[in-house]
Amino acid sequence: DTMIGRLKARLETNPNDGEGFRMLGWSLQNTGRPQEAVDAYRKAIKLLPARADVHAGLGETLVLVAQDKVTAEAKAAFDDAIRIDPDRKSVV
Repeated sequence: DTMIGRLKARLETNPNDGEGFRMLGWSLQNTGRPQEAVDAYRKAIKLLPARADVHAGLGETLVLVAQDKVTAEAKAAFDDAIRIDPDRKSVV
């Protein structure tokens, strides 16, 4: 929680840090706060639209929020990840 707090504070002063928002999304997802992670990933996508890993992270987090159901939005995020990097063996 301390590191997440520090990262949030850093992003308040630098709201254009796409990698920071990706890291925040990953951290929130992995600490059991997937709904907050969705917001962070959405911000990261706005700043890093060409990063397949960010789209895949959003998709994975949306599946968690929907209790392991692949929603239309999650599928779209996975599809975007594959479109961006079709040579990856996995989008997650």
